[in-house]
Amino acid sequence: MREIKFRVFYKPENMMIEWESLKHMLDDYIEPFAMGDDWKVMQSIGARDVNYKDIYEGDLVRFNHREGYSEVFEVVYLDEDNECEYPTNPLMCCYILFNRKTKNWMDFQWDDTEDMEVIGNIYEHPHLLESEEK
Repeated sequence: MREIKFRVFYKPENMMIEWESLKHMLDDYIEPFAMGDDWKVMQSIGARDVNYKDIYEGDLVRFNHREGYSEVFEVVYLDEDNECEYPTNPLMCCYILFNRKTKNWMDFQWDDTEDMEVIGNIYEHPHLLESEEK
């Protein structure tokens, strides 16, 4: 059974907070359901990259295609409001890789994560979306 993990990006401080740390802050300082738009909660997709690093929604990954080139994607959680033009089922929960620059998307299998490397996330490293390697 996979472990369910979260992390949170706090916009005003430009800071990523791991869930364990946030739990202590919630107890001491923050009302759990009054976090507002300053907080972006991201869930682990339950897989790890080539370096055994947990992959979260909002991560930027370099996907090394077997054809010999690489591409930078954002890990996106799909729901009925997705902007990826990906056909979704409201009863289905899934993640895809989305290239915001080209508007291309790619679904993946768990064994494809051996071809992925987490290189940052959309909140702390948005510039990585512009620096794709070919």
